Amino acid sequence: MTVPQSCTFTSPIPNPPTTTTSTCAVPLGGSNSTYLDVCCNGHINPITTYGSPGDSAECYMYCTTDNWSEVSRCLEGKFAEGGGGGDGKGGPSFACFNAVDGASGSGGGSVRVNSMWAWMGVGVMVWGCVVGMV
Repeated sequence: MTVPQSCTFTSPIPNPPTTTTSTCAVPLGGSNSTYLDVCCNGHINPITTYGSPGDSAECYMYCTTDNWSEVSRCLEGKFAEGGGGGDGKGGPSFACFNAVDGASGSGGGSVRVNSMWAWMGVGVMVWGCVVGMV
């Protein structure tokens, strides 16, 4: 994909124009679009170009995903293999947005419990099991 000459990359990568799902984004240029396509399963998850707020030039690409952590790991690996990447001007290689800790996509592993009430409930159940055994 050709980078418009009017693209003046900013650091950090601006948020994509959506807040409904987790997304990962890269600046246009080099192998970035290929990496995003591979890591986001571009044949399944939509990939769209966008620009910085108030700028009509579409200088970035993003994909929507339900497994942002896997996409992030994949992009880290691809950029490391390719010797960097990013915007070619020292800017960031990629960024993920609306990431939800503990959410896992297909084939995910553990789920984090981030609620004080949930931990208290677990503690009460463990205490009940211990007292019941005595």
